[in-house]
Amino acid sequence: MASNSNCGAITTRSMTNIWLIGQLQSELPVNVLPTTGDVLRMFFYYHQVEKKTVPESAKLSSDKVMDMWNKARIPTTYHTHVVEKVKSVVDDYKLIKKNKNRQSEAQRAREKEFEEKEHMLFDIAHQHAMQLIRIQEDIEFLEDQKGSRRMQMSGIDKDLTKKEERTEQRKCKEEERKEREHDSEQQDTEDNYEIEIPVYYKKQISEVEDSLSSSASKKTRTMQDMLSSPDVASALDRINLSDRKFTVLAAAIAQASGQDIRDTSLSRSTVHRKRQQHRSTIDSSIRQQFQDRDRNPLLVHWDGKIMNDDPHSRTDRLAVVVTGCNVEKILGIVKIASSTGQAQANATFQLLKLWDVSEDIIGMCFDTTAANTGTSSGASLTNIRLYAKYGEKLNVIEQPLNIVRIE
Repeated sequence: MASNSNCGAITTRSMTNIWLIGQLQSELPVNVLPTTGDVLRMFFYYHQVEKKTVPESAKLSSDKVMDMWNKARIPTTYHTHVVEKVKSVVDDYKLIKKNKNRQSEAQRAREKEFEEKEHMLFDIAHQHAMQLIRIQEDIEFLEDQKGSRRMQMSGIDKDLTKKEERTEQRKCKEEERKEREHDSEQQDTEDNYEIEIPVYYKKQISEVEDSLSSSASKKTRTMQDMLSSPDVASALDRINLSDRKFTVLAAAIAQASGQDIRDTSLSRSTVHRKRQQHRSTIDSSIRQQFQDRDRNPLLVHWDGKIMNDDPHSRTDRLAVVVTGCNVEKILGIVKIASSTGQAQANATFQLLKLWDVSEDIIGMCFDTTAANTGTSSGASLTNIRLYAKYGEKLNVIEQPLNIVRIE
């Protein structure tokens, strides 16, 4: 009987063990601020044991974390930001777990980095926490929790608790006094005026006021909507409109819609910065969607061409494409210093590593120029040497880029 109970305990413990995280826990440590690992163990407890949804688990975990920070008397960020941070950490874990069976150096490095992050403080402090905290001991405790984590919280500070209760009572009394004054003013107004506006006209007046306020708010948001819209940024890139020309156009549109452009921050540098942000966001989204697809064997294609860089100069550009079953993706059309095989191979390999597809390549496709097929420094042989570090076996297909396709 004893042996059976031990086996049951081992089985139960293994069922509640999460890869890279450890055993689930329903409570946080009581004397220190929680680490990222503590938050993840609590999140998965709610998600797997209590059968809560992801948003519910994130909210419950955030409530417990904020309670612990409030107990330490350390100002925190908003609750919604804490919930989003919990979801972000969970998404990072799921992305690493998705490739846990891979044996690549990059995957092992990501796992090690995540394990180190688990032991670090789950920091939700207010951005001006150091200026808001008035007790030096609390400042030292927060700095310790971000580093060596040797300090611990003791019992409840009774003097501080009483002081906070007195402050709260004063605030309640002040609010009650203001409410009484407001009620008395309302009573005086009702006593002085016996004639009331009919309900129908009240409704008309409120509708007019609402329409005026909504139209005013729409006018003031015309410029902000244009600058913050990724569709506008994509359209500007599609028609090749410069930052300076769009600044003039946006100012004219905003002024025509009734907005006072003197109250808006509009300049060429602002437009340029917004467009750069949109491009970076779109680039990250496209690359993430491609990396999340089902992993299939791929062929890599490349071809170079000399193109006009500006009206007075020309440059070498290299197009790199991968194809496979239901996959056809342009990885990049990049500038290279020269059209040599070494330069083309380096650019191709860097793009494959950037898109995280280097381990999915089973063959190469290129035209039969000397830069590709050279016996010593051809791009194909150079790429084979680069892939040899990862144990890949490539099938070399010597055909033009625009002919070889996989249907």
